[in-house]
Amino acid sequence: MAELFEKFDLDRVEPRGRRLLRLLGGSVILHLALLSLIIFVPSLRAAFQITNTLSNISFVDEAYQETVIGERATMLTFSNSDGKFRYPDGYFSGGDAFLEASLPPPPSPDDPILIAQVRPTPLPIIKPTPKPAPSPSPTATPTPAATASPEAALAQNNQPATGVQTAAGANASPTPEQKIEVELEKQAAEAGAKKFPQINKKPFTDWLEKAKAMKDAGDIDLDGTLEMTLEGDRQSDGTLTNVDITGESASNPKLRDLVLELVKALSASRVLGALPEDAKHLKLAVTVNQQAVDARVMTEVASPDSATQFANGYSLLLAAARMKKAGREEEAIFNGVKISAEGKQINLSFNMPRDQATDMLKKQLPAAPAS
Repeated sequence: MAELFEKFDLDRVEPRGRRLLRLLGGSVILHLALLSLIIFVPSLRAAFQITNTLSNISFVDEAYQETVIGERATMLTFSNSDGKFRYPDGYFSGGDAFLEASLPPPPSPDDPILIAQVRPTPLPIIKPTPKPAPSPSPTATPTPAATASPEAALAQNNQPATGVQTAAGANASPTPEQKIEVELEKQAAEAGAKKFPQINKKPFTDWLEKAKAMKDAGDIDLDGTLEMTLEGDRQSDGTLTNVDITGESASNPKLRDLVLELVKALSASRVLGALPEDAKHLKLAVTVNQQAVDARVMTEVASPDSATQFANGYSLLLAAARMKKAGREEEAIFNGVKISAEGKQINLSFNMPRDQATDMLKKQLPAAPAS
């Protein structure tokens, strides 16, 4: 036993208080350095402001109004019975004669000339109305309040609290989550940012039901490779218009209709409200093969600084979401998302193995009713 304590000297052991003091000092210095970076580095400060704003994102499942999507199209109407286009009669015979025939006839000098005159509006006659003299109001005499008996007071105390009292008691002490939400909204308002809208999941679940019904009916085949590109203009309310669909799978009218339904779901869910206000044009490319599901979203903003600021803020938000959803099913979604900026363009990509994506989509569908 003596050999264990040969190299152990009590005089050389550093006191525990000194070590704790050093650790505390190092922690204070590290936090002050991080705070200085946030205050004096504009890009980092802006990224934290965006992160605070987007921290209020929430998801709901509520009824919605279906959005009407306008496509780019050229309409040709043939009014002839044989379906052939013909110029109007006399189109090539004479330009002056055709123009004179289309103009209205000149006015005749014998026609009467009517001059419209405005009748002056009569001034209203104001008649004085007598006002009643104020009468003295009677003085209210206080009446003694009825005092309940001890039995009645005891019975009243034993009664259960009403809904109003319960709500008042619940609102008396806000939860820590409510305090954090109020503080985040305050910081976002001071930074001049608006609150992030709620994302409605119901349009996507409805779209999944339509896709499953079309697949079960044999209208579409989702077992092969799908490749489609969607491009459209983003409105101020987050909806898409002037939608143009291209790609190898766009030739299938059933798949094209299904993609248009997906565009309606994107608009109704308010998920496009996450993009900056100056993002006016959007391009979405989707590729689904036997190995993976790959989706890319590209849009341009007003300046490269705005694109970099947006990408940095969302990257921080994704990192926080990965930590918060660790061990859950949603972690795979956040792990597959990547955001970057290239000049004025914002690039958002998503990649996930096809089998894993299929299993997650099946869980989102409502359970079939028992027969």
